[in-house]
Amino acid sequence: MQWSMQELFVIPDCRVVTVEPVGAAGLHVAAQVKHSHACCPSCQRPSQSVHSRYHRHPADLPSLGNAVHINLLVRRFHCRNPICPRRTFAEPVPELLSPRARRTRRLVGAQGRVGVTCGGEAGARLLRRLGMPTSADTVLRLVRALPLPEYAPPSIDTAATEAPARISQDPEVAKARDLVHRFAELIGRAARPGKGIGKDVQQEACKVST
Repeated sequence: MQWSMQELFVIPDCRVVTVEPVGAAGLHVAAQVKHSHACCPSCQRPSQSVHSRYHRHPADLPSLGNAVHINLLVRRFHCRNPICPRRTFAEPVPELLSPRARRTRRLVGAQGRVGVTCGGEAGARLLRRLGMPTSADTVLRLVRALPLPEYAPPSIDTAATEAPARISQDPEVAKARDLVHRFAELIGRAARPGKGIGKDVQQEACKVST
């Protein structure tokens, strides 16, 4: 079974033109956006009038152990809306790249997840071996940019809500509670003004303690 270049190198919203090796462990993938038009980000009016072209060179996920850089041909379009303040605009590739980004979104996510697991220095060493080289400072910056995980408040267990009722019915707990009440009564009787601890109180205390 033969695979086409488009199937081996899948780039969102883009068409792969050529793939060239660079050095011992690098690939340059030439690509261009496959849509014939783009919408102005200010007024959302579509345009097919090309103003100029330029190249972006973002890093991407590795392929077969090779570091990959995309040579992406980007078009700048005229906005023909007379009331729009924007005269020209570059075609966006939102699934692939953020504006002015130097690495693809999927590479950013992969490097950030490695950073969460390994940290800065160790993550940078591992990424270098995986064909996604970057610095430890960049790894930490990508980790800080990741969204925080959603926090789910702990649920109240049904057994926990029923626990006080079960405890109150325990005979040992009931006996201990009765002892506490009886000792409190004895202490109250002994602490009456003008009276000390009589023999009857002492005898009752001995009974309760046994």
